[in-house]
Amino acid sequence: LDSRDVPNRQTFTCPYCRRRNFDQGGLIDHCQKQHKQRQEKVVCPICACMPWGDPNRKSVDFFGHLERRHKFEYDTYVSYEDDEEEILRRVIAESMRLT
Repeated sequence: LDSRDVPNRQTFTCPYCRRRNFDQGGLIDHCQKQHKQRQEKVVCPICACMPWGDPNRKSVDFFGHLERRHKFEYDTYVSYEDDEEEILRRVIAESMRLT
């Protein structure tokens, strides 16, 4: 794969002010401190770069979305090369192990 074909999943642009180069935690902190009062629908830049993400889907509640979906770094838990069935198999196995 050419490095230009691999999406950047390390740094993100604020969907409100377009400030760039936030890591995931930095983007969340920035948005919560600088834009918490904003109500317009925006595309989550973290989700948009994921293989399953839709770069056109706007979140109705962006701050709730951040709190629910981005409490952890995806790189810790996700292999971007695995297909959906393999990921689902591992998630089910891991959830059974935790109970």
